[in-house]
Amino acid sequence: MSMPKDIKTYLAGQGVTDEIYIGYMPDRGAPDQCVALYAYAGQPPLISAELRIPGLQVRVRAASGGYSEASDLIESIAGILKQVGDEVNEGAGSQAINGTTYHRIIPVQEPFELGQDDSERYTLVQNFYVTLKG
Repeated sequence: MSMPKDIKTYLAGQGVTDEIYIGYMPDRGAPDQCVALYAYAGQPPLISAELRIPGLQVRVRAASGGYSEASDLIESIAGILKQVGDEVNEGAGSQAINGTTYHRIIPVQEPFELGQDDSERYTLVQNFYVTLKG
């Protein structure tokens, strides 16, 4: 399975109930509050350890007047993702999802606002590096 699909599975299993989209965030006919996951070029693989380090972008959106809701949602998701792995003890807290072992998910930067869309819904984004094997 693909990394974003695995992360969607993981987030749903951790109690995220908002609609989660892979690779896009629809403008029309979608819930005002939702999550979108995007894969992007991350860091070079660690070939000797057979580890890949792709990038993951998490975008969230909340309804008009919902900046605090969007901020709370992205902070909640970041908290769930940061629980995967342990920066001090390599391998501690790893998660197996659909046959792939996720060793660590770390934020690249703090969440930031992308602004409001045409329907005045707030969008926030945060990028992560995902260390995985499989």
